[in-house]
Amino acid sequence: FPPDAPGAADGYAGYVKVPLGEFSMQPKTAAEKKIREQVIAWQGVPYLWDGATKQGVDCSGFVMRVFQTLGIKLPHNSKDIGLLPVGKRVRDSLRYGDVLVYPGHVGIYIGNGITAETVGGTGGKGVSYDSIWSRHDVIVRRFL
Repeated sequence: FPPDAPGAADGYAGYVKVPLGEFSMQPKTAAEKKIREQVIAWQGVPYLWDGATKQGVDCSGFVMRVFQTLGIKLPHNSKDIGLLPVGKRVRDSLRYGDVLVYPGHVGIYIGNGITAETVGGTGGKGVSYDSIWSRHDVIVRRFL
């Protein structure tokens, strides 16, 4: 991470140890189930820079709206999500619903090395799923 990236201020940014146990994409708690419902409801919504509606959404707008349904207020900016004083900073194993913050990007962990997120640009998929394994610099926040 560059010095101004989320997490660099406390000297901790980088890898998170993820246990590779059972396939864990099934939510267990009521909050996790609500996240799953929201992820499904937003699936296929196209990418729109600075968007936060079903007509178009960017990565931080998607995460913001999903957590809003749980009464959790998050900013519409990936860097700001990583710097929030609320929520737990995760430094070990990931759980369903954890928020993964990368330089300029954010997604929601749904188990088995997969995030729900939205990607724009060339080949942008809108709200869909992606693997965490292709990215290395990450900050993880737990709001549940």
